[in-house]
Amino acid sequence: MQKLQGADIQKIYNEKVVSGRVDGCGGVSNRTVRYIHAVLRAGLKQALREGLVLRNVIDATVPPSRNKKEVQVLTQEQASTFLKLAKDDKLYPAFILEMGTGLRRGELMGLRWQDIDLATGIIQIRQSLVTTNKGLCVQEPKTQTSKRCIPLPDQVIKELKRHKAKQNEDKLKYSEVYEDNGYVFCWENGKVINPNILSRRFSALLSKAGLPHLRFHDLRHTHATNLLLLGENPKVVQERLGHSSISVTMDTYSHVTQGMQEQASSKIDSMLKGMM
Repeated sequence: MQKLQGADIQKIYNEKVVSGRVDGCGGVSNRTVRYIHAVLRAGLKQALREGLVLRNVIDATVPPSRNKKEVQVLTQEQASTFLKLAKDDKLYPAFILEMGTGLRRGELMGLRWQDIDLATGIIQIRQSLVTTNKGLCVQEPKTQTSKRCIPLPDQVIKELKRHKAKQNEDKLKYSEVYEDNGYVFCWENGKVINPNILSRRFSALLSKAGLPHLRFHDLRHTHATNLLLLGENPKVVQERLGHSSISVTMDTYSHVTQGMQEQASSKIDSMLKGMM
């Protein structure tokens, strides 16, 4: 630890930005590197307190800046075009559920039937299915606010009921070789679907439909943006998305909340006119 230099840590940061992804397809986000920086800083700060190092070499590093990406979403027309094209796709129910809830990809693919009450229309987010260096892994939600209950739209409930009936047919078809892992979204033989496949399928369908390229995560943004445009309380949106605080929601969707502020100003202006 005493041999560690700021240049060593800086090299890690630089490499992560260029080629740090687990799947080998490019680098990680600046935000991820800043998380790494925060963890290392805390660890080395403790080492300094305990006299294990003479100085905290993290002070000699420069983490990447907070580059806020512009939120990209599907318009209502684009979303309609996408869903019509995806209608016959095996993962169509997953796309419908995503648009109706704004779940994180891992949360969506980690859903089990025991997490869904189709009678009351409530889903509970209890785990995530993620890709790691060791393969697929089930993890608990990353924060307490990520553990949440979400009411489902009626159209989503109907689609899930049809999906469950089809899955029961698959169980009978594959009989003894069916792997019943309890997941809502799986292959016809019950085997787990890698979340990366969901993203690739989404991209392929967008391309086929002639729509702009978006990440699967942008469906989450689409859900949140639509709620805010419909006048939903930002606090409700925060709880639905599982954000750690409402400030995260307001900052992420500032492109929408700015318009809400302008609408609020217009309403107050109308009220003031009536008073004068």
